[in-house]
Amino acid sequence: MEKLLFAVAVAGCASNSTDDPAARKASIDWRTDHGVLRAASLDIDAGETFGGAITQLHVNGSGGELDPQNDGTIEATWKENGVEMRLFVYLHTDGTQWWSDEIRHYDGAAQGDWVTYTGDYFRSPIGSAFMGDLDLPTLHLHDLFVAAFLAPVCHGAVTIEPYRSFVDLWSGDESYYVLPLRFRDANCAETGSSGDITWTLDDPTVASVAPMGTSAEFRDVAVSGATMATISMTNNGNEVASYRLPIIVTPWQ
Repeated sequence: MEKLLFAVAVAGCASNSTDDPAARKASIDWRTDHGVLRAASLDIDAGETFGGAITQLHVNGSGGELDPQNDGTIEATWKENGVEMRLFVYLHTDGTQWWSDEIRHYDGAAQGDWVTYTGDYFRSPIGSAFMGDLDLPTLHLHDLFVAAFLAPVCHGAVTIEPYRSFVDLWSGDESYYVLPLRFRDANCAETGSSGDITWTLDDPTVASVAPMGTSAEFRDVAVSGATMATISMTNNGNEVASYRLPIIVTPWQ
């Protein structure tokens, strides 16, 4: 079987280049309800090179609750030059950390077969994103941003629950997004805020945040990029709850 190189540039992000590191471009940008996988480039290497238009992209996933028995996936299927390709990432959490122990992709054949890698990938604390590169013999992901298990879980006296598990911003059209919060008690019943709310961003060169009490307004700063936001509730100076979620900026098209 003749081998191929699939150079993947999934529709959804602009491809114009820039020397500004704040204008990071993502060639792939895949979302599920509880997971995000972005990368500047994705190459599936099987020998010969070709790059074609990608059509019929489908992204699915499972998982989200921070349950030690819970698993999740990010599953992408697309067509490139008439060949079906797939990339599946299998995710796990113990409630403290999350990671992947298996990544598999189709091999580029007309009747695709799996190339499978097992190991320990993307390991990060819950509420943190993995950022970096992944280089396997036939799979190369550059400038990754991967976040998983984003759904809040009721624990302690109060849990912060944003109305969305991540914020999307479009650069270039003066967009903004106001994210409200709700709160749940130890039994997951909706309750009121029991402290002061603060909002911070890991990387303020990607986006800005303007707190509005139990909501906040986010605006794009970079042309493209991703960072994590922290929402913290304090009572008499002591933190009683916190939540982290991705903030994603994509060029307007």
